[in-house]
Amino acid sequence: MVRIPIVHLSEGWHRMRLAHSVGELELVESPFRGQVEIEIQIERRGRQYLVLFETAAEAELCCDRCLEVYTERLVGAYSIFFAPEEPARLPAEEFRLLRAGDRELDVTDDVRQTVLLSLPLKQLCHEDCRGLCPECGVNLNLEPHRSGCPREVIGIGR
Repeated sequence: MVRIPIVHLSEGWHRMRLAHSVGELELVESPFRGQVEIEIQIERRGRQYLVLFETAAEAELCCDRCLEVYTERLVGAYSIFFAPEEPARLPAEEFRLLRAGDRELDVTDDVRQTVLLSLPLKQLCHEDCRGLCPECGVNLNLEPHRSGCPREVIGIGR
């Protein structure tokens, strides 16, 4: 659980660094491995709290072009506003109601979603990945073209 204690938090800006395992964040069935690093900045003004955080985690991904497995460090960012009453000009997904007895801010679900949303739509082992040969299926990043195969690359230059 990613919870920020607010009982003794003074007015102004504060920084925190946390690390949670993918298991603690219920990301076990995802491509993420090891620890999720979370850097939090929080501003307190009376009973209002602005929480900004950035997540970083290693993910084991499969390249969409050559199908090779590779590891990439993925980063995401999000902000949430906590207050005793809803502000008029803030989207609902960026606001959390703060009750009188609350002693901490729970941002676990927001952190989990930010980590998941950091996954790229197009997963590439590297930007100039050459993909697979359309004739023989060989990974063009690892082997030169064999005789008889066209020298075209899947997804590039078309």
